[in-house]
Amino acid sequence: MAFIFKFKPNHFLMKIYAGPLFFILLAACSGAGSRQNLLLERAEEYMAAQKYHEAVKIYSRLIRTNRHSTEAFVNRGVAYSRPAMTDSAIADFTHTLQMDRRNYHAYLNRAFCYRQKKEFDKGLKDIDQALTYYPDSAGLYFQKGLIFMDMKEYQIAAGQFSKAFPLDSTNVDIIIHRGIAHYRMNDFAQAVADLKQAIGMDPERPDIYSAMAMIYLGKGKKGEALLWINKSLELSPMNPLYLNNRGWIYLNMGDLETALRDIEQSLEIDPENAWAFRNKGVYHLKSGEYDSALEFLNKALALEEADGVYRFLGETYFHLLDSAKGCECWDKALAAGEPELRDGFMDYCMEYTLQTRL
Repeated sequence: MAFIFKFKPNHFLMKIYAGPLFFILLAACSGAGSRQNLLLERAEEYMAAQKYHEAVKIYSRLIRTNRHSTEAFVNRGVAYSRPAMTDSAIADFTHTLQMDRRNYHAYLNRAFCYRQKKEFDKGLKDIDQALTYYPDSAGLYFQKGLIFMDMKEYQIAAGQFSKAFPLDSTNVDIIIHRGIAHYRMNDFAQAVADLKQAIGMDPERPDIYSAMAMIYLGKGKKGEALLWINKSLELSPMNPLYLNNRGWIYLNMGDLETALRDIEQSLEIDPENAWAFRNKGVYHLKSGEYDSALEFLNKALALEEADGVYRFLGETYFHLLDSAKGCECWDKALAAGEPELRDGFMDYCMEYTLQTRL
């Protein structure tokens, strides 16, 4: 008999903001100024247009003319980082630090790349080294907080954001992230307080309302969550993240067909949205279409480990009476930080494991 986990609306869909990589505009030298200025302007245009490979080519040309330009190496590293060519980016930031061991941007951006690679210890080492040179840097504490968020050390992360905010008290991103950290700690009151503070700082930021929606959903207040996410979509009507978040809210409200419309529109805008594939998988799971659920949940997993994928995969396999795969997925979900699975689930899976070994 399959042990089926009751669907809970406690996995909210929110991308943790990566934090901007630092991009330095190079100053053109006199003499070669006009030619270099043209190249720099073109590189900046490519960066703005997200044509990072083209920007890399230009910075490489600039580096060939001046192998000692730390700014050129940092900028090329940033360009490499955007299409997730993190090894090349790390190489440029490392070369920069070999030329200038106190280079703030190289430390911060290399830490960002290590975070992308989930090499958290290396990222924290870079941040701590940079803090010895720049102890009053909000950006360093902010990036350190992001690393701890990825490590699911939410209390430590909130502490880092609290250190960052007095150093940059106009930075709304810091307060948003602290609110998310408090949400993850189940401190709903402080999470809401932080996000209301963020709204007061910048009422035109749609991501704040989206975060608030997910927090209210986590509290079980689905109607209020829908009001908040609609505010996000009023400000940014075609944003795939907010459309998908609204789809997730509708899934939790039991309005499956309305949810599917939002999720599919999100995928039309962003065909590689792992979170939307996850939600489409949940739609099929709740509709009893288990083979389709597996298809879309596995698509999500191939793109990005979005919250809850292993949990929902496990539930799907149990519906299909494949206990071995179900337990395997739940083990991975527990390792990913979903402790609510432990009760009941692990008892069942441990019993199943013992039976298979006899």
